[in-house]
Amino acid sequence: MKFFLDNTFSPREARSFAALFAPDLEIVHLRETWPQDAKDEEWLPALIREGDWVILTHDRSIRRDHEYIVDTLRTSSCVAIFLAKSWQEMRLVSRHAKLLLYFERMVAEVAKSRRGTVLHLGPRGKLRRDR
Repeated sequence: MKFFLDNTFSPREARSFAALFAPDLEIVHLRETWPQDAKDEEWLPALIREGDWVILTHDRSIRRDHEYIVDTLRTSSCVAIFLAKSWQEMRLVSRHAKLLLYFERMVAEVAKSRRGTVLHLGPRGKLRRDR
């Protein structure tokens, strides 16, 4: 399973998750393959075309400003996990610790989800499917 973390996460977070979950999971940060200032409308469609990614983001504007991308995602072989707004208000270490606590739950949910699923992760680890 391949996870892609966008710029709403630090590259250090991605590297630490990658080190913890290797070799079972591949975890890549946006800056490993794209410029730091890459626009959502550049990297998201490329990932969707490539397929089989789990896209993890805090970026709520993707849903608001790029609904066409989310519609394309729903017909792809990718899964997206949007973190609730309250995740952005957490301090880095607290957020990282909580995300680490819920990571196996996310992996299990993705494994049983249909491709093209959009999930939302609440601050207490509850995953819900997009309607």
